[in-house]
Amino acid sequence: MAKNGYNKTAVAIGAVIVYVILGFTIIIPLLVTKFVLDSFFNKRVKDSDALFTEKDYKGLIKEEKHFKSGKYTLGGGLFYNEQFSSYKGLIIVSHGIGCGLNNYMLVIDYFARKGYLVFAFNMTGTCTSEGPGLIGLQRGILDLKNAIFYAKSLPQAKGLKTFVFAHSWSGFCSAAMLNDKKVCKELTAVATTSGFNNFWDSMRAQAEAKAGKATCLAKPSTYVISFLRFGKVAFYEGIKGINKFNKPVLITHSKDDPTVPFEISLANHMDKCTNKKAIVNIYEDRAHSIHRAKWAEEEISKSVIGKPVIEKPADMNIFQYYMEIKYRYTTADVEFALDEEYMNSIEAFFDKARKEEEIA
Repeated sequence: MAKNGYNKTAVAIGAVIVYVILGFTIIIPLLVTKFVLDSFFNKRVKDSDALFTEKDYKGLIKEEKHFKSGKYTLGGGLFYNEQFSSYKGLIIVSHGIGCGLNNYMLVIDYFARKGYLVFAFNMTGTCTSEGPGLIGLQRGILDLKNAIFYAKSLPQAKGLKTFVFAHSWSGFCSAAMLNDKKVCKELTAVATTSGFNNFWDSMRAQAEAKAGKATCLAKPSTYVISFLRFGKVAFYEGIKGINKFNKPVLITHSKDDPTVPFEISLANHMDKCTNKKAIVNIYEDRAHSIHRAKWAEEEISKSVIGKPVIEKPADMNIFQYYMEIKYRYTTADVEFALDEEYMNSIEAFFDKARKEEEIA
């Protein structure tokens, strides 16, 4: 009896030890990581009152559109310039984090003026789209894929070559989604601006600024939670997608980008690129929004010097806060000043890709 009692006690002690180990090494880290991720991604992004709309651009027409991405209905629009009745191609414009499609109206208008049919949309949890929040960085991959398939199904897009212009968060999403062969078949070329290579590098870069090097301890649990939410998409990387695409990809980044540091950028991973049709253009002093006029970027930076930091409202998405705080002391005319020369290089890239595919 004593021996049996001893065995039961040993088993009980062993079970407690196992539970403690599991709790501190797996369960607690998962719960803490989930809490931190939710604090970043569980708030919606709202439209800013200061944004331009299609009505601010001469001849730009918008047809309101809605489509499904998973269980959520996303809002978007089909854009074209009234002077055209036929189009060079279909361009999907995909926005960065903390903002929506209206932040890219200057890009949408540019492509419409050049004779393209343009489709733009709001990611899950953003502006006119459903969803409790952004959910996670990989959610953008799924939303962009669904946007492409939907846009290509529209009658106006029938027979048109399809291109993607994507910035920042979507720069990552547009490259990562190319890991999906079905998406690759639908596209002629992709232009990705200021994008990062994988979601963890982006999360780590932001978190280390606040929590230091200890951030690396959260990597395993972050991947586990991401896999539970997004499946295999959680492991998609941009360079791997570009390599699978084997069609033209234009990657642009600036070394002084304060939002997506150059070391985690797609441009800095080109040594791993095997896609011979991929082109990289690296700038020294164009900051994060390369499509914005350089003089405007400089004016925005100067406008906040010596000004008080505006506190984040409790209900504001943190990404939207960091994005909008830069523009509180400037005007929409400055914020949405377009670099026509840079955009001309994007349009020339798309045009060349279109012609080469038609010849082939």
